[in-house]
Formats: sequence, structure tokens, C-alpha cells
Amino acid sequence: MSAVPDEQLVQHFARVRDEGAFAELVRRHGSMVLGVCRRILTVGPDAEDAFQATFLFLALRVGEIRNTGSVASWLHGVARRVALNARKSRSRRTKHEQFAASDRPTKFTAEPATAASLTELQVALDEELARVPEPFRGTFVLCCLEGRTRPEAAIELSCTEGTVSSRLARARQMLQDRLTRRGIAPAVALTAGALFEVAVPPVLGASTIRIASLLATTGHGTDVIPPAVAALINGVTAMSVKKATILAGLVVVAALAAGGIGLSAGSFQDRGPSAPSERPALSKGESPGDNQKKAANLSEYALQEGAVLKLVRAPFPEERDRLYTKFEAAKAFQPPPPSETRLMAVYTNRGTPVSANAFTDRRVPGTTENGKPLAAFLEYPLRVDMANVLDRDHLLESVVLDADVVLQKNTAPDKLIPALRDELKAKCGIDLRLEFAEVENEVVRISGKHTLVSPAADPTRPHDDAAIVHFYAKAREEHAGGFYTDTRQLSSQLAQFLGLPVIDESNLKSATVWVTIRHHLRYPITPKTRAEDADPVQVLKNVADQTGLTLKLEKQKVRVLVVEKQKKPADPPKKLGRVPDPEPNLQAELARWDTAFRHGSDEKFAELERTAGEWLKKYPGQDDRGHIYFQVVHVAAQSRIDTQIARVREYGQKVLEQSRDPVARGTVYSYLASAAEVDRTLKTFEERRRLAADVLLTGFAEALAQELPAEAPELPAVNRIGRELENDPVEAARIRTQQAVQMDARREAKFVRDLVQRRNTLVLQLRGLYRPTPNVHGRNEEGPKELRKLAAAKLSASATEALLAEVMKPPAR
Repeated sequence: MSAVPDEQLVQHFARVRDEGAFAELVRRHGSMVLGVCRRILTVGPDAEDAFQATFLFLALRVGEIRNTGSVASWLHGVARRVALNARKSRSRRTKHEQFAASDRPTKFTAEPATAASLTELQVALDEELARVPEPFRGTFVLCCLEGRTRPEAAIELSCTEGTVSSRLARARQMLQDRLTRRGIAPAVALTAGALFEVAVPPVLGASTIRIASLLATTGHGTDVIPPAVAALINGVTAMSVKKATILAGLVVVAALAAGGIGLSAGSFQDRGPSAPSERPALSKGESPGDNQKKAANLSEYALQEGAVLKLVRAPFPEERDRLYTKFEAAKAFQPPPPSETRLMAVYTNRGTPVSANAFTDRRVPGTTENGKPLAAFLEYPLRVDMANVLDRDHLLESVVLDADVVLQKNTAPDKLIPALRDELKAKCGIDLRLEFAEVENEVVRISGKHTLVSPAADPTRPHDDAAIVHFYAKAREEHAGGFYTDTRQLSSQLAQFLGLPVIDESNLKSATVWVTIRHHLRYPITPKTRAEDADPVQVLKNVADQTGLTLKLEKQKVRVLVVEKQKKPADPPKKLGRVPDPEPNLQAELARWDTAFRHGSDEKFAELERTAGEWLKKYPGQDDRGHIYFQVVHVAAQSRIDTQIARVREYGQKVLEQSRDPVARGTVYSYLASAAEVDRTLKTFEERRRLAADVLLTGFAEALAQELPAEAPELPAVNRIGRELENDPVEAARIRTQQAVQMDARREAKFVRDLVQRRNTLVLQLRGLYRPTPNVHGRNEEGPKELRKLAAAKLSASATEALLAEVMKPPAR
């Protein structure tokens, strides 16, 4: 990883929590960080605590680094703040330190420049460097504090060597001016990084990496962090929050001050009922055109700030005719009257309508309904590739909307589709699963070259002159008409007809021929008529015979737009009790697996599976099978989970099928969610997050069914039998009976305690996925909305709100 830039290491660690990426960051920047800490705190345990706090703060807040290309500069700033906090804490603990000078800010006098000691120069340099703006500070840290060459720094900062040189010269000049004003000769420190090099003790580096790994990969809380280090982390977190609060306050004050120009006393005068209306006063920097935008945003065909799509349902407002005349009627061809238009797509720029397209066919063919099928909304305004749609239930044609769509111009389908799904549910009462996902499903693969020939490749010729391709299984006279288009649309039309994704590897798109595609189904459409008209095997054979193409049905994993009805929530989970511990021989064998097979090779894991199969024959009971399956998934998950995803899922599912132990089940839900988070077959973070959240919410619903207390109970004490009772068998027997009751109470308390910890771990994992903090994952304000929808499908309304409040709760300071 030595050639990988810091930016990629940080992003990789943020995505998959890879210990190797974090270790490389510690190796690169550890010397610089420890040097900053020691210059403020001197050599000792305080400096090492500050070192650990700096890197563990990075591990905990890795997603919040705004400029990942300047990691060295970020670490330098955090290390200095942590060390200064540690110095203040130490000063409060004792008034008389052995080296009092290290506890007070260094005082510089206007003595000759050569009189300043090297230590004073280094401390002063750190202090003044914090005031140097980016990107000059980051360049100086890399070249002068870490000893990187200019080519290395250029790669790290994604710029040219010339830019590095100019930034470095500028940084040195600023520092030289600042240090000279303090009476220090900075020439040596500004040219040599060797004076700042500090060797990081191997034990310190390894300990820091180990704690970060525990925080990142195994679901541990911050209890694995040493208390002294945790206090320093909390201190720098509190400083960051306070700084952000002060900055926000200054912004508000500045905004109010700027807005005061337009808030004169006359603005609030009591105008009588006969007072003439006036135009609203313009604030500073506001143009008359802004008032027009404000007025437009009050219309039904405008978008609120932040929105990308909305539906306007019939009966339509009067302004529809005005927009239709303004945008559609101004085109070259003669448009139909507005009353015959379903649907109209209105495109906006910053919420204000700027253009529109209208689509005719007011009435849906074969029905008395007005409107357009859902397929028309996806294909035209949203520009979805209809060949990559999975619509098993043929909802694209059966869901009809009598509505217009308003959408933000030049918005990608990935953002429009979720907005359309929400609008369908809120305004039309239609609850669909409408999302892009990677699924394994039957697809149609088209290959070869088509042999279609039209008498005239001229769109002005009558449609009957075009080549004809009928999709339905048997040609019938009632299907004399068709959809006139060209061969580029054949694959998407076939996908909609069959409800299956189509992968086109032919020359349909490059060798255009005008065709009439006859694909109208018999109305009313019933399951029987659809099965007859759209049998995939027969349809593909017919199309192949007519076109000369090769069409095959095959199963593979593809990324598609999934359109299906939302599944009904499953039956609520049941309350589960404590299951017996494994028999001693089985318990000893399971413990052996934990040490013999963890972090093993594929051969080792294959041996583990064979061994598990043998023990399943010896212990066929349901609870024993659950224990065995759990130990296999536990060993796989505690190894490199990103390499054991398949085993974690396979044996995790077996645990959920066999085990009645709620503690084991809760742990498996946590493992399955972690596997989803690092599954690289899912291309986007949003897909991985949704899959992980679905698993975590299922586990959380099970945890709620156990009726657990809010806090884990304390373990009750168990009396011991002392030697003084050796000669009193009656009293000893009484105490043994009491002891058995106490042991049973202790086991029950431990069972509840473990369940509470499992429940809290599930919440922590959800918090890591959905806390609304902008970072490289793209977490933003949309996260809580998505979590609310997913939770509502599995939890009650009150449980959903309580969970959201817990997940969004700010971190402890």
C-alpha cells in the first residue's frame, strides 16, 4: 500500500474498515504525530496517550474529514489540539510539575535570533503552522515535517511538482515572517524535516492499530479505548462542536445584519384596509427577477428547494393550460388540445418551470381510464433504460396514473426514482418497491445480426411499409396495428412485454431499420391471456424466426430497476427463552474450533465444515445443531469477514432456521449486516446500507419481542461455602440450596444482560450507517428518511420513532 495516496487509504478504510489501510496511515504519519505530542507534552505516557487519541479520533471520525487529500495536515491539527488539552488537564492535576516550562506557553523575547533553542523553535513552528491556511499548510507538513519529496507530495496532493514547489515556498515565507516577528531564526526548521523525525515505539503503534481494528470490525463500543485516551478524544470532540456552534452563530448574526437593510421600520407599519398594495422590498443583493421566481415557486408546477420530482394529479389546476401553451404549443408541429394530453412533463431549473413536453393518448388502450401507464413515466420524463427493468407482475402497464410530473432538469434516474416512489405512495396510495438493485434473475440475451429489411428506411413513408415484428405467441387478426419505431427500441419493448431485463449484444442499435412492433395484449388482460400471449419461450422463438437474431433465456446477476408490490410485513417475532448449554464434550470441541480455525486458509475452513458435519451426526438435536452452526459462522465472521461472506451468510441462515437462542440469533444478525456492508458485489454504498439495515431491523424486532429492560441488569452475587461449615452438614446443605437458587438467578441475569448488549450492538450498527453526517459514503439527510421507511415495515410506529431517536442521538462527549 505504500504507493496508494492518503485519500484512497482514508476512503478505503471508511468503506470497509480495512485494518491494513489504517496501519499504513499510522506508519506514514505516526512519526509526525508523536513529534507534535512530545514537543508539547515532553517524552512520557501523556504524549503516547495523545498519539493514540489522535489516531483513534481518525478511526472514529474518518467519514467527516472534508479534505481527504490533506490527511497529514488534518492529523497535525488534531494532534496539536489533543496535546494542548492533555497539557491543560495535567496542569489542573498538579500545580508543581517537574518541568514547569513545558506546562506554560513558551515565552519568546526579542533576543538575537540565534539564541532561541531548537525546542522553542519547534513548538513555535507548530503554533504558527496552525494559523497557515490550506493548501500551504498541508504541503509544508508533508515536505518539512514528514520529509516527503516533491514528487511524492505531488502525487499525494493530486497536483504538479511545480505547484508543490510554489506552495512550499509560500508556506515557508509566511512562517518565516511570523517566526521572525517572535524573535526566532527559523531557517533551519524551514528547510530540514529530519530535526522533527521521531521514532514511534512498535508497541505503541501496534496497540493503536489493534484498538482501531476492534472499533471498526467487531462491533465493540468505545469501552475498548483506555480511559485516559477516551477523555482526550471527548475533549477534542467537544472543541469541534463548540467551534461549529460559534461559527454557525456568527453566520446567523452576519445574515441578520445583512438582511437589516431591507427590514426598515416602514416594513412593519400597520397598513389600513384601504392602503394600496406595494411590491415587496428587495433585500440587498436581490434582483427583480428573484420576485418572479418566488411567485413561480407558489405554483403547483414548481418544486420546493431540495425536491427533484413531484406529481400533479387530475383534476389539473388552471395554470396547466398556460404552461402547455407557453412551452408545448410554441413548438413547430401542431399540438393536440390540452384536454387530450396525458401526461405532461414539466422541467424546472432551481424549482422554476423552464420547459415542458406533452404526451397524447388521453385514454389507456382497451380501457375507459384516463392517464398513462407507469411505463410511460419511466421511459420518457425519467429516461430510464427500459431494457434494464425487472417487472415480474407487469405493474408498468397495469398501474395507470392520471397525472403530470414535475422534475428537476438534468437529474439522474437514481435520484428521481426514490422521489417517484414516495409520490406514488403519498398522493396515489400506490405502495411499490421501486429501486435500483443487483439481483439474480432470468434475463434475455440477444446476440447476432438482425436480417430485418424495410422497403424504405424513411420515416415519412406509411407505417405499413416498415418491417413487422410481432411479439405475442400467436399472430391474430385483431393485432393489425402496432408501435412504429426503429430497431433501437426493440430490446426495451421486448423487456416491457416479457417483464424481464434484456441484454442486447446484437447490432440492433447500430443498424437502424424502421419496424412496426406488434405487442398489444388482449384486453382485459388476465393471467390466462398473458400466459398465452407472452409465454417467454414461444415469444423468443417467434422473434428469432422473424429477425434472424439469437435470443436466449439465462440466469445471471444484473443491476436493474426492480418494480414490484411492497411485501407485507412478516409475522411478529416470538419471545424466546434461555436454551440449555451444550453438553460438556460438545462445548469443549466448539471452543477448540475458535482457536484452531480462526484466520485460517480456505483449506482450514473446508476442514472446519467437514468437522462440523461430523459433530452434527453425533448431536442431531435442534439446540445442538444451532450451537454447531453458530460456532461455524462465529469463526468465519471473526476472521476476515470480507473473504468469508458466503460462509457467514450460509451458516448464518442455518442458525436462524435452527437456533432458539436469542443471544446467538442477535449475534448472527450483526454478522450478516457486517457481511452486507463489505459485499463488493453490491456496487453502491446505498445498496449495501439498505441490505445491512434490513437485517439489523429484523434482529432489532426480535430483540423487542424479548421485552428487555432499558439497561443491562447487574449480576447477583453467589454465596460461598466456607471451611467453618465443614462440620455442620445441615447448614452446608441449606447454603447449597440457596447457592443453587442464586446461580440460577445469576444465569438468568447474564442471559438478559447478553440480550441487552446484542440489542445495543444492533442499534450502534444502524447508527454507523445512518447518522446524518456528510462523508465519503454519501451519508446525508436522506439517510434518516430511508431508515424510517425500512423500520416502519418491521416495527410499530412508537418503536420506529424510539429507534430513530436513538440512532440519531449525537455521540457522547
